Amino acid sequence: MNDIKEFSIVLIAFYNLDFGIRHISSFLKAKGYPTYIILFNQLKTSEEIFNSDYLTASASTHKEYSEADIRLLIELLQQLKPRLIGISVTSLLLNTARRITSEIKKSLDTIVVWGGIHPIIVPEECIQYSNIVCVGEGEIPMWELAENIRDGRQLSGIKNLWIKNNG
Repeated sequence: MNDIKEFSIVLIAFYNLDFGIRHISSFLKAKGYPTYIILFNQLKTSEEIFNSDYLTASASTHKEYSEADIRLLIELLQQLKPRLIGISVTSLLLNTARRITSEIKKSLDTIVVWGGIHPIIVPEECIQYSNIVCVGEGEIPMWELAENIRDGRQLSGIKNLWIKNNG
């Protein structure tokens, strides 16, 4: 069993649009886990919200974030060294979530969990991009997942989690 204090968890929300990660963070902190919340691009108004694939027929070709934003996020994550990253995903910000997750996977050896409205609605789409999808309330599943990872136990069998195995 590894020390809980060395097991950090990062929760990411886009544009400060999510309150669920605050609940999950509080729950995990109460269980003793060092938890960090990152509000990616919280001060920007997102054109992506109005120009999303889910609202228009044509695909969105712009990026509401810069390469510098991505680089800063990855650098911060590398400093925090999280064993687990949770990302809150809405349908309107699916493209952003896919890009961020791709960059995280290139740069860090950690598990990425997607939760939020979009993964609940279409988990079969979301599991293509993340390691794990949460399809309901996330507080207890994220805690059980952290416990299993920390203790080197199998990850399967946790309620509300879809876990990608071997692709």
